Amino acid sequence: MVNNIFLTGFSGASKTMLIKKAVQELQLKPGGFMTSRQSRAGGWVSFRLLAAGSCFNKQGSYQERIPGSGGQVFAFRRNRYQVWQVKNLTFNMYGVELLEQGLRESELLIMDELGRFELGANRFQQQVIKVLASPRPVLGVLKYERNRFVKRIWDDQRVEVIWVDQTNQNWAYRQVIELLLLAAKE
Repeated sequence: MVNNIFLTGFSGASKTMLIKKAVQELQLKPGGFMTSRQSRAGGWVSFRLLAAGSCFNKQGSYQERIPGSGGQVFAFRRNRYQVWQVKNLTFNMYGVELLEQGLRESELLIMDELGRFELGANRFQQQVIKVLASPRPVLGVLKYERNRFVKRIWDDQRVEVIWVDQTNQNWAYRQVIELLLLAAKE
């Protein structure tokens, strides 16, 4: 039985929105992490890791945050023309802490999202793989890109990857709900 579900697709396909909607519908206590973006002058300038449990209220509704508030910065740049500076320590300390706490305290682990920023964070990558081996259901987003970390998750037999685009959001959402309900019965 697969209990690790990852959504993938192009930017803007509403993958994170589907996660928020699933948490609200199923009212499972979330753990793990969400990401928050801060923009300035037409481009993203920072990304933060947020505790997924703090992003949802008791009814499972996502609580919108002021951009740039809370969490810890894991990637930043001064403007959209600069190369991203990645803080591996944020993943290796705070990210690992969020995943460990999620394993202990949550009913559903959120990983929104995994991609190239985590390539230098070996401890974090190891924790993600450990979580995938646990019985705890996981719902996450995989960047649609090829690198060794994303490939390792994509190729894992314990992982179901669902493509999401503007034409199949309802179908993808029903798949997520069905798989999570099956995982909850296990």
